[in-house]
Amino acid sequence: MTAHRTGAREDWLAARLELLEAEKELTRRSDALASTRSKPAPRSSAFFAMTSRFLTAAEHALNGHQSTCSAEHEPA
Repeated sequence: MTAHRTGAREDWLAARLELLEAEKELTRRSDALASTRSKPAPRSSAFFAMTSRFLTAAEHALNGHQSTCSAEHEPA
């Protein structure tokens, strides 16, 4: 049989409130960490203007060009 600790209701309530406060602090810290994830990372370089139109692999195929994406996509 498992030996359970027994005590007065007041002891249980004090321990429960202590645990509740620790859980609330954990939630606050977790929320703070999550909020830093949703912010965009600072960029170390500036944006630049595109000087030519970007074509997808599908557009290349429609125009009769062979895809140059990667070796795994080339026909065998």
